[in-house]
Amino acid sequence: MTQPVIPSPAATLVLLRDRPPMEVEALLLQRHARSKFAAGDYVFAGGKIEADDMPPDGAGFCRGLTAGQAAARLGGGLAPRDALSYWVGAIREAFEEVGVLLAY
Repeated sequence: MTQPVIPSPAATLVLLRDRPPMEVEALLLQRHARSKFAAGDYVFAGGKIEADDMPPDGAGFCRGLTAGQAAARLGGGLAPRDALSYWVGAIREAFEEVGVLLAY
């Protein structure tokens, strides 16, 4: 019997915008046809959380969302610092994959 796979911490960014008169657009990417995972599929930007997503002084660079607020919004008993790394990771992935920088 094989052991179940332990999921890696990952984050996805769903970027939406209003379009007149009453429509919504979503940003999707098409994965490369030779990708090992979900080849050719349309996906939201996202990926694995990396250790560098929350350096020791990382919370000081975040504006408008504290680590405690990030943990409360995500739920699931995450430590505040870990929860904030999911937010940072989703923003990083959006920048790496599509060049959209949701930071200043």
